Formats: sequence, C-alpha cells, structure tokens
Amino acid sequence: MNTRNLGFVGERLREVRLARGLTGVALAELIGVSRAAVSQYERGETTPRPQLMLQIANALDVPATYFLKQIEHRTELVFWRSNAATTKSARIRAEIHLHWLSDLVHQLEETIRFPEANLPNLDLPSEPDQYNQETIEYAAETSRRHWSLSDGPISNVTWLLENNGIIVNVGELEEPNLDSFSRFGETDNFPLVFLNLDKASAVRSRFDAAHELGHLILHRHIDPDYWSDSDRIKIREEQAHSFAGAFLLPGKSFVYDAGMPSLNSLLEIKLKWKVSVQAMLMRCKALGILMEGQDAPLWRSLSRRRWKTIEPLDDVIEHEHPRLLPKAIKLLAEVNPLAPLDLVSQIGMSSTDVAQLAMVPASMFENPAESNVIHLYRSSE
Repeated sequence: MNTRNLGFVGERLREVRLARGLTGVALAELIGVSRAAVSQYERGETTPRPQLMLQIANALDVPATYFLKQIEHRTELVFWRSNAATTKSARIRAEIHLHWLSDLVHQLEETIRFPEANLPNLDLPSEPDQYNQETIEYAAETSRRHWSLSDGPISNVTWLLENNGIIVNVGELEEPNLDSFSRFGETDNFPLVFLNLDKASAVRSRFDAAHELGHLILHRHIDPDYWSDSDRIKIREEQAHSFAGAFLLPGKSFVYDAGMPSLNSLLEIKLKWKVSVQAMLMRCKALGILMEGQDAPLWRSLSRRRWKTIEPLDDVIEHEHPRLLPKAIKLLAEVNPLAPLDLVSQIGMSSTDVAQLAMVPASMFENPAESNVIHLYRSSE
C-alpha cells in the first residue's frame, strides 16, 4: 500500500515532532531512518510505508490518523509574555498548543454551546503608541463596567474570563520564562488564553490572566504587522501590564486600602485583593501614591527580604482552575459515555493530549465498556 494514497500530511509530522520537543535527528534515531528521510516526509516529498507510519505514530504518541488530517494554516497574532527571554522552540511548542486547543474547542462546538465572546469595544486611539496612562485607566474601568463589576476585588479572574467567552487553559510547558500567552484570530470566534503553571503562584497567575485580557481588549484590532518592531512589542507588554494592575486594583477603592504604603501594610491587604506586593507597589507608583523615588527604598527592602520570587502568603492563596472545558467533557460523558472516545477519534489526537488540553483525567477517555463493567448475579434461592 502506498501511504501517498492514504493522504499522509508531512506538515502534521513536523508539527507533532516540534510539539514533543524533538529534533529531526532525534526522531530519525527513534524510528531507524536517516535525518534526510524525516525531512523528506515533513516536506511531503516522500511518504513513509504504512508500517513505518505506525512506528512514527507510536514514537510520537499520536494515532496514525493524526497524519491524515490537513493542517489549517493560521496567521493570527499570538501575544507572548517574556518574549525576549523565551526560546524560539518554546514559542513554537506553545503556538502548536494553541492550535490544538483551538481544534479541540471547534470540535466541541459541534455539540456544546460555549458562552459567546463578550469583550468591550472601546473608543481607543488608532495606534497603541498613542495610549497613555489615562487610556489604560479608561480601558480597565470601562471593562469593569461592561461586566457589571464593582470597584472591589475580583473573586476569580479565570471564571470571569470564561463567563465572557474566553477559553482559558492552564498547564506546564517546561518553560518557566513563558508566563502566559493569548490569541483572538479571525478563524476563531473565541479568544484563547493559556496560563503557564511551571513556576506561577496563584497571585501571579491571576495577574497573568489580567495581562492577557489587556491584550485582548487593547490590542486585538491592531494590524499584526504593526508589531514587527521590537520597541513596539515592549510597549505593548508594558501596556498590558498596566492594564492588569488597573483592572485588578481600581484606583477609586485601592487608594484607601493602600494608604501610606509599606511592605507590611501591603502584605496585610494581599489576601483581600489576591495581588502580589510587587504588583501593588507598581500600582501605587502608577496612581501617584508613591512619588518619584519613594518606591526605591521599598524595592530594595523587598529584595533584601527575598520576596522577588516567592512572597509571604503565596502558599495560602489557592490557584484558580478553569472549569469551562472540563465541564464540556463531563457533559459529553453524561449524555453519552462513549462521546469522549468519539471526540478523540474525530479530533485525531491522542487521548493523553486531549485530556491535558481539556484539563480532565485521562480516565475520562477510557472505554466505559472496559472501565465501568457492572457484574450482575442472580441471588441464590
């Protein structure tokens, strides 16, 4: 049998190889072919024999049908955190993760109705380099009003995003410099946000979620070509950071809690606002509570206390867990126990990958006929 007749898609091989963090040489060694052969498979110049295709699938932990599905070319802009410190390979793996997440949601939309995207459309300057602090404050306050929020702390940022049609995914990418990223492209009718838990405390993860929300509100309508300049990317990240502070710590109410800020006084209100002392210090500076130079001694003291990486109470505040995708999978299983298995088959990924994307136990995708057998016996007379 010629695998060309099966429709082997070489781009799929390259995608999953990169997702697994493998070089072409490493994959070649795993499957016992030359590096040149792997390159030819990925470019579509030749196709592997059926037996070799199964061997490749096993090595990369995907079903063989994964290689038969055409790849959808996506040109959407991805908003990255810590762009400069993150390796190119890590960004590629993360982007593939977003592609797979998008495929999963599209497949689930065949049977599940998700909340529609409900982001405020703001009257902002045409180009982000015209934004100032007043613009950021306006965007944050208007977003809160759009969602009928008070000026108090937000109890759960992740659930707020999900309730307004933003798909939130959390996981570990083995890349601590890649804090979070997001996308809202033309081929999706839903925004995607990923939060990396490799080293994040709960307060840091909440801030990352608000940071990505800032991108979706401030920058989603900007032409991707606008961000080809590294200086503009830096400004973009600073704006999203400022938005996160303004969104989580509204000036109208936070100023009263902050008072005359010290590290100890900010620590006292950390449990209330669920925001790090460092983020509160930055917010105090933006609001003018701390004048120029007044924050420097506080930052030095914070460094001496070794709070830069881990702060007090980080282990007390619980992480926020997305519930939209897990609920969707559980709903499928309740209606039809075989539906999760059908989902894996339709999307063409491994059950392990789908479980990680949906943030549910892998057991959700076990055959119920095998895992939930009920034995009935006739009682003796």
